[in-house]
Amino acid sequence: MLDGSVLATIVLQRFAAPIGTTLGIKGQECELAEIRTIFETQAEFLLPRGLHQAAFWAGIRQEIYLAVLHQRSTTLCLDNCNIDRSLENAEDEVWMGRITLHLVDVLEFCFGLTEMDAYAVQKYEGLVGYLADWAASKPESFEPLFAQLPEDGGTFPEIVFLSDCAMAAWHYYHLARMLLIAHNPRAPRVGSSYMVALRSIDNEIKRDVQILCGIAETPGNAYRACPAAIMGIMLAGDRFTDRREQQALFDFLVKVEKSHAWPTWSIQQEMKETWGWSPS
Repeated sequence: MLDGSVLATIVLQRFAAPIGTTLGIKGQECELAEIRTIFETQAEFLLPRGLHQAAFWAGIRQEIYLAVLHQRSTTLCLDNCNIDRSLENAEDEVWMGRITLHLVDVLEFCFGLTEMDAYAVQKYEGLVGYLADWAASKPESFEPLFAQLPEDGGTFPEIVFLSDCAMAAWHYYHLARMLLIAHNPRAPRVGSSYMVALRSIDNEIKRDVQILCGIAETPGNAYRACPAAIMGIMLAGDRFTDRREQQALFDFLVKVEKSHAWPTWSIQQEMKETWGWSPS
């Protein structure tokens, strides 16, 4: 098992120099493989408290962000992770860990090499079932302290949570929900039923994006909630066709880059192109 400070150093180095900025494709693949091996190994010896645990989860969150950014699976194999993935009573941190690892599983299903056969449908239903059971079984401390729909002319709701732990858990819940809705193997593919299903899917996913952005826009949440909202926009910003809503998403991306130094310029340009905005 690595010392907690060593694991933390690996995570910080990766945060300071994201993979893909200086390495070629082979170099990226080698570094990704090395990092995954490290985290898969550490998962077997994860301590319940302290720097080692904090560094481990920070690394998992980084891998989730990069997976969404590049629309790939994390390829992490955490089957031997000594995290309780049941839905029994536990501390809030355990509940957050459960939904975080579930999002890793969802990313593997959506962006991995899953063939859409009978097994895939069974796997999908299992992922959907766990997500619903997690939401139904979560502790009361995860319920929002305050939630308000957007005011007139607004786009995002205002949502306040009791703790960062609860807020992070809901981030991953909504990201997993978005991905599962978008990758439903039972959804109609052709005909009038396809159009009806598509409208329903778009509305559900857009609602999740608005919730993620609303959490980030709520005073006091911004820096900690930015990554999840950015991921939501990366995954589903193209589904927004109303110019007012598009502008709200774009303004959010600009603000988090200016205020919190999150690199969103490339996402801004991608969204402008996707929405058909004229070059400014």
